[in-house]
Amino acid sequence: MVPALLGIAITGRLRPDLIAATLIAGALAVGSQGTTAAKRDQDDPALRRLLGVDAGQALMARAVLPSLLSGCWLALSLTVLCAAGALSGWLWPLLGFIAGPGVAAGVLRMARTARINPADRGPDTPMGTTPPWLVSRMLSVIVAVIGAAPLLGALLKGEAHATTVIDQCAASVIVLSVYLMIARALSR
Repeated sequence: MVPALLGIAITGRLRPDLIAATLIAGALAVGSQGTTAAKRDQDDPALRRLLGVDAGQALMARAVLPSLLSGCWLALSLTVLCAAGALSGWLWPLLGFIAGPGVAAGVLRMARTARINPADRGPDTPMGTTPPWLVSRMLSVIVAVIGAAPLLGALLKGEAHATTVIDQCAASVIVLSVYLMIARALSR
């Protein structure tokens, strides 16, 4: 309901761009609730070593909960938007649930980045120095947006088709698989 209200409250008409931004922000926030174990594995790998699993296997197992949480948030939000009449058709909840793993790649990336340190200086830009933690978190949001690109495109168009569901399924699988492959290679 929050995405629909936010989209309508600003201009009095439906704003798909605000709905899409709110859905992604909500999926990132809800998905991050399931990343505590992934953060712990990154900071202290002792439990992982005691269980006898490598970092890649542990991260694959840790990706399930953020995927489910993000997918459920998106599915529930899109169901409410359909029931409120903001979106037409009932493919939207399925599309949202399938987008969960794509968003989870960005959530996991954000959870596994270094802690925020205000003393860190980053690259100089025309607007001043950019701290590395900010760059890393913005890249994580970009990964989440890429993982949900078909969903976001369908929201901006205002229509979802069966091909959109297939595209979203492929995007989610590809983005999460590539993230897990890169994370596994970097953890060795």
